[in-house]
Amino acid sequence: MPSEKYTKVIKLVSAAQNGQVSDMLKNAGMKYKVIYGLSMADLRNIASRFYPDRELADELWERDIREAKVISLLVDDPEKVTKEQVIKRAEEFDNIELAEQAGGYFFPKLPFATEIVETLCQSDNEITRAAGFILAGKIAAGNIKVDDEVLAKYLDLTKEHAKYASLPERRAISTALRLIGRRNKQLNDKATEVTKEIEKMNTESAKWIAEDVLLALEMYRERFN
Repeated sequence: MPSEKYTKVIKLVSAAQNGQVSDMLKNAGMKYKVIYGLSMADLRNIASRFYPDRELADELWERDIREAKVISLLVDDPEKVTKEQVIKRAEEFDNIELAEQAGGYFFPKLPFATEIVETLCQSDNEITRAAGFILAGKIAAGNIKVDDEVLAKYLDLTKEHAKYASLPERRAISTALRLIGRRNKQLNDKATEVTKEIEKMNTESAKWIAEDVLLALEMYRERFN
């Protein structure tokens, strides 16, 4: 039987449903049993009323409802969730929206955020990998204490999947390369070197990534001179 908190969440979601957006998301390929069509602003507003709540996050995640899945990532407690739980959930990601919310907003809050990047980026699930690369970029751009050597390893990970990356993963890899390369001159040099190696792979994916990243890295490099 659903908990009282879960019922409250779904009532709030149902009250804000948007049929037009729901149809658009379904047509875009989202395969949830239920899609209410809420905007991310609405979902974050609802989640803020319950954050943090580890048990509620698990209950929401188990439902095949788009809004429940997203809110689950937004209400979860970074101090109570385990590394194993995070990775297990990430392996179930089946659309880029979940990867963006997890990698961009929830995973950076985890005390073990830097420890899961490599695992995520080497997953067999391309959406999970995308979450890992988004997280790598967020770590570089944020206030998380991390050595340059660790970020340099993240850059090396991008080469493993850049050659034949899907569009969502290309964007995530580009994010990681740009944000790590923006951190300081040494990492900018490393990111530029890695991106040029990717460019030499000469695939559609590799060329897409290199074109997107090299100009940005050059602009950042001017700040360090």
